[in-house]
Amino acid sequence: MVENVVMANLSMDIDAGHGLAKRHARMLERTAWQADEMARGDGPGLIKNVHVSSPDDRSVNVTAEMKPIAERGYDLNLFVRNWRELAGMPESANKMKISASLEMLDNFKLELYHPEAEVLKKAGNILLKQLQTTSGVLDIDQNLDRSQEQWRVSVNDSGQALGLSDKIVSDQLFQMMDGDTIQRFPRNQDEVKVKLRYPDVQRSNLADLKQAMIRTPNGQAVPLVAVAELQSERNEEEITRINSQRAVYLAASLDKSALSPAQLQEQITATLKELQPQYPGLRAHFAGEAEEQQEVMGSLVLLATTAMIAIYTLLAIPLKSYVQPLLIMAAIPFGLVGALLGHWFNGLEFSVMSMFGLLALAGVIINNSLLMVTAYNDFTAQGKPFALAVEQACRSRLRPVLLTSATTFVGLVPLMSETSEQAKMLIPAATSLGYGILFGTAITLILVPVLLKIDHDIRRVLIQGKQELTGVEGDTSITG
Repeated sequence: MVENVVMANLSMDIDAGHGLAKRHARMLERTAWQADEMARGDGPGLIKNVHVSSPDDRSVNVTAEMKPIAERGYDLNLFVRNWRELAGMPESANKMKISASLEMLDNFKLELYHPEAEVLKKAGNILLKQLQTTSGVLDIDQNLDRSQEQWRVSVNDSGQALGLSDKIVSDQLFQMMDGDTIQRFPRNQDEVKVKLRYPDVQRSNLADLKQAMIRTPNGQAVPLVAVAELQSERNEEEITRINSQRAVYLAASLDKSALSPAQLQEQITATLKELQPQYPGLRAHFAGEAEEQQEVMGSLVLLATTAMIAIYTLLAIPLKSYVQPLLIMAAIPFGLVGALLGHWFNGLEFSVMSMFGLLALAGVIINNSLLMVTAYNDFTAQGKPFALAVEQACRSRLRPVLLTSATTFVGLVPLMSETSEQAKMLIPAATSLGYGILFGTAITLILVPVLLKIDHDIRRVLIQGKQELTGVEGDTSITG
């Protein structure tokens, strides 16, 4: 289960020192146990096991397997906060993320586009500082400064006099630091390579490089610094292009109890409006959850429109009316008001899942309105006058409408009160449905009779007008 695992993922600069990844892996394992000890006090801890892996010298993955919810002595989010605080930002790390959930998308991601790299860097650094000072923003990732230090080795006059060249020196340095394969042999289904190179302690930093010995063509060993010049320079590790355009990105995880993606996007948008006059041609695009939510909302609007047209058609055919389906569907917007009030009352952000709850809510509200309109039609078909038909329709359908709404809301209360990680995704949908039903039902009991009265009066006026034009006198009462 996702909620029983906490993951720490660390990626490091390309020029990180040899063995640094393994040291950071041990540090993350140690701080995980310390974070558990800090939070539990005298109570039971959360951790069952900690698994550590370091696939290469640039990445570390640490997974803390947690106890089931029933056996936990404190909240999982407290453990994550403690672990993040104890671990800090390790040396030579360009990204570290500690999360208690499997996130397929970044909570927040901003992409900046501009032809000039310097403009991107300046604008990106301004936004990066804003993210770093915003409460609730965690685990920031960016590619503004992905340059790496490189050392250029050039043979000097003394080296050339000894018969050395840049290629000879570079080949020997590569063999010393990375190693030269001297033998290969099979082992089961694998091939094992035997490399000859300097020990780890003699190839882990710049001082080891400067102390390297170079062998000349005549077999003489001379210090590298005596036959070559070393110059430091920085080159970009990678150039990011998105849709063939030069770009940089800023990404982060968010503590959604303190800051939602929509709120952060609003703050960053305000800053971008101030930057664009200063940097003409600067463009921005919000990716991650914002982009995914925008796509889902667009498809939901299309599907909701299609559903409303289908509902209208299905109502119009049996009712044999073009107007009454509109009267029935008129209560749907009021259900939206109830859903918004429910989100405000419970301190929830309106999300895509809230929209799914609204779609379900529309069906329940339509059902309640349909009960009243159908009863009204039955009574008018019996020849009863309008006022009596409406009164009896409301009386006969009051109990089933109230019972349907009340039982639905009560059935959703346990889900809305749930605190587990797995249920949190469904809470906005349940809130939209539950509170929308309460508010929508109260409005429906008042709105539908009023709309029926308006429809009745309009039809009566139209009939009277038609009779005046044709000069025909007769009974203007309407029974259907």
